[in-house]
Amino acid sequence: MSPFDWFRYLPQLPEDDIWGISVRGAGRVRSQRGKPYPPRGHPADHNFSWATGRMLQGFQIVFISEGQGRFESRPTGIRRVEAGDAILVFPAVWHRYEPDPSIGWIERWVELDGSAVSRLLSAEFFEETQPIARPRDPSAFANHMERLLRLVRGIAPGARAEAGAIGHVLLTQLQTQYGTGKQPSPAASMVAAAERLLSSGIDDPLPMPEIARRLGLSYSYLRREFKRRTGLSPKKYLQRMRLERARRLLGATADSLDRIAERVGFCSAFHLSAAFKKEFHISPRQWREKHCTEGNI
Repeated sequence: MSPFDWFRYLPQLPEDDIWGISVRGAGRVRSQRGKPYPPRGHPADHNFSWATGRMLQGFQIVFISEGQGRFESRPTGIRRVEAGDAILVFPAVWHRYEPDPSIGWIERWVELDGSAVSRLLSAEFFEETQPIARPRDPSAFANHMERLLRLVRGIAPGARAEAGAIGHVLLTQLQTQYGTGKQPSPAASMVAAAERLLSSGIDDPLPMPEIARRLGLSYSYLRREFKRRTGLSPKKYLQRMRLERARRLLGATADSLDRIAERVGFCSAFHLSAAFKKEFHISPRQWREKHCTEGNI
């Protein structure tokens, strides 16, 4: 293995999932033309060949910065991989990939685990049928990957948490481009537009059917995609925004609860108090007493 090539697998520690994302392994490979792939030395549960393929328990990002090759999984069949592409390897999905033997490639890979990764996969932010993603700025993406690799290789105090944070950045940059390779997916753009319309009209919000009409969509489709991507129905999303605004007003003003209810769109202080307590598990009065003093309102 050349000095450029290296990999490291990390044991899972009890505190890893406090941050939501942990790095379980990472590495870098420069595959030369005509050389065997992948390099030797990986543990048996990660090693593979094109002839056999493999299944992993974790979620991997394999970023190809130079060269080209191919990828295959059971849900997708064979797909072409080019420089600037990221291969997404899903847990418990048989797959295999390799560089074009006449060209080779340079790859950087990271294996991620944790509750945040599980939530993203459960919410189908990433889908097994779309294993190739392309960040908008492949050069910047490669720089993030390289920084993560340096942290994993050095294992300095705090490095694991910082590497996990970079893992979150990588997932975010892939998800915003997911499904098109060059621009946000139509569903993601549609939900973002609906969020903007809801946010801009918090005092007098547009009905969701009207927002759907403006976006040229059916209400049922918009509502389904909105909830799938935000985790909240449009009604719950709007109420969450109002309650968060009420909480800010409780901390920043001396307004009465009746006045705050009026400002954020609740019909009475009673209804605001009931919704606030259900959402934050504390009444507005108790929240103000706990978090504010006379001098700061």
